[in-house]
Amino acid sequence: MHLASGFLCVSAFNLNQTTTTDRCKAIPTTSGSITINGTSSSGSIVTNSPLVDFDLNVTSSGNHIITAFTSTSTVDLILELTNSAGTVVISKTDTNSTSSSRERLLENLAIGTYCVRVKSYFVSGVFGGNIKVQVANNPTLVGSGSSCNFIANGSCYDFSVGGNHNAGVCSGGTYSSTNSCATVNAGASPTISGRCLFSINATTANGQGLVSRVYYSAGNWCYHSGK
Repeated sequence: MHLASGFLCVSAFNLNQTTTTDRCKAIPTTSGSITINGTSSSGSIVTNSPLVDFDLNVTSSGNHIITAFTSTSTVDLILELTNSAGTVVISKTDTNSTSSSRERLLENLAIGTYCVRVKSYFVSGVFGGNIKVQVANNPTLVGSGSSCNFIANGSCYDFSVGGNHNAGVCSGGTYSSTNSCATVNAGASPTISGRCLFSINATTANGQGLVSRVYYSAGNWCYHSGK
């Protein structure tokens, strides 16, 4: 069930003029439901639809990482979470200093129905593009689409299914486009001592999606809203 309806109204300041224009846009229909710990959900931000909504049903209370990302590096994203009453629970923008093409938040959510809203803060260049959103609450349940292995140093990165990960985000490690950390390290039979779940790889230009970092020597269960 889509939580938002009606119109979103904003005041827009035109840099080429001295006036401020009030504009209202119809809130678009939902782009679908997000599966927690699942593959990313996709939607598009275009000029006649400056935001995209996703339904989120939380069935287990606790910490949740929500990340929105796009491969278009010039798109500046704003990420919001609203409850069933339409009230904004939390809003994030400019949380990543190296790129505007990804936003994330870490929030302790109660059981209930929410709406994840992604907007584009447009100044110049590209207005929007294809947007992906992922939500997770358990690093052991995030599906692995590929991996970056540092077994000699006691760690490995599991890249989530539906992300924008590639070999370029595996500097110094051994990249696999198809196998998880468990598969590539099966022969070594390492003992897993901990995992961390995070959403931002700060060394790359564009947003990628969720990552589980597996520890084979030392570490604790944890959540990171960034890296």
